[in-house]
Amino acid sequence: MSLPFDSSDPQVRLLLKHVRLQALTPMAVLINLTATIICALVLTPSTERIAEIYATPFNSQPYMLGLYWLGTSVLLIGYCFILMIATKQETKETLVAGVGMRLVFIQWLMAMNVVAFTLKWFIISLVCTSLSLALLVWVHITLYLHPVASTRPLDTAFIHAPLRLLLILTFLQDLPQVLFIVLGWHFNLVKDEQDYDKWGWQAVAFIVSFNLVGLLEVGWRLDFVWAAAGLWLTLGQLTQRPKAAQVFTSSLAFAVLYPVVFIASVFIWRGIQKRRALEAEGAIRLPEEDDEAIVGGLTEEEEVARVRARAHANATNGGAA
Repeated sequence: MSLPFDSSDPQVRLLLKHVRLQALTPMAVLINLTATIICALVLTPSTERIAEIYATPFNSQPYMLGLYWLGTSVLLIGYCFILMIATKQETKETLVAGVGMRLVFIQWLMAMNVVAFTLKWFIISLVCTSLSLALLVWVHITLYLHPVASTRPLDTAFIHAPLRLLLILTFLQDLPQVLFIVLGWHFNLVKDEQDYDKWGWQAVAFIVSFNLVGLLEVGWRLDFVWAAAGLWLTLGQLTQRPKAAQVFTSSLAFAVLYPVVFIASVFIWRGIQKRRALEAEGAIRLPEEDDEAIVGGLTEEEEVARVRARAHANATNGGAA
């Protein structure tokens, strides 16, 4: 029995994939939001309490992480809304090819991660976090093929931004924190007289290497979202005390570097674009200048010929008189 449509047609295949995402993505987002809220506010011990018992140098201010999560969740809900009402071809291609089913898997993995973390199944939490990061990096790469456009601001706000925020949170906060717990590089904030400097230099190595990647992204692509999110997460880690001196210093350095690198990159790229525009304008003017020189030469010859003709005419008229 043949289908009532041509399944080999690219437009039909795009439509079918879009419909599948409309059904699965909101459900996955809802499950992740529900799991996170339950583990943070209902269960005992909560995720915040677990983070205090198994504290690492990457512990962050709970309210700052909460605001970050809230903002990302609002944008993800906006993503689901865009998924339902999208009519532009470019938007549909971004949703299907740029993101696709990977966001569904990411949301399920994040839901399992928060449950595993609350239950102290840290190895499972590390596996879920690592898989989430791999999928987010994959999405980040494919979104390069569907860049932001000024004609589609909603795509920028509700597709590119939330996926970027999830990547930054997983990369700068979740992965190093659960990795340090699995490696045993943690202490207990509930107890007194803890050696907070014990794992300081290991934390500095992670902070420097991970944030240097972020600064490269900010400088190369003028990534405002990464600059703002990196600054926010760094400030959250910076203000959560106690911290080893070297950890505090490295976090403070990157809290300064994120806005500085972004602002400097804006001026540098503007200078490069201006210079390219001037070079392009000069390349366009050169042929015109050559043409003017040629035209000017012909005009001079014509002028000389005109003067000679006039002199000859005057001489002829004078002889006739």
